[in-house]
Amino acid sequence: KNILLNNYNNIEIHNIGLGNEAGEFKMIVENEFNRGMNKIANNYSSNNNTFTVTISTLDSFVEKNNINKIDIIKIDVEGYDLKVLQGAIKTIIQFKPIIFVEIDNHNLEKHNNNAIELISFLKSINYNCLNLITKEKIEIHQNLLDCHFDVVCMSYT
Repeated sequence: KNILLNNYNNIEIHNIGLGNEAGEFKMIVENEFNRGMNKIANNYSSNNNTFTVTISTLDSFVEKNNINKIDIIKIDVEGYDLKVLQGAIKTIIQFKPIIFVEIDNHNLEKHNNNAIELISFLKSINYNCLNLITKEKIEIHQNLLDCHFDVVCMSYT
């Protein structure tokens, strides 16, 4: 609907989610009026308002669709963010896109990850991350236990 309203002709829609492995996963509807709060269920989820979503990796999507350029990746998937990045490692290394990602340690912990692991992963593939609001560089030695902010990450190679 947005594409038609704005008269775009260079956008394709694909009804898939992204993660670190392909499969069918349960998506939790947290708030029917705010789809941005939907999230992949974890082992501890008790919410019964769910639907099934097909997950692929960005790496396999890029290969399957013969994509030869990616400038920007934006991720805000309520704690599933590191899993999306893990499934995109070849793509990120190849194209070195700018990455915008939300870091919310509490949401990440619900998927057995944490903010330090996410930042460490990006650093391991030669990315620096800056807090989008304060412009401060994010380091793994910082206290990220209660963090919730967006970062912009850029390759330094």
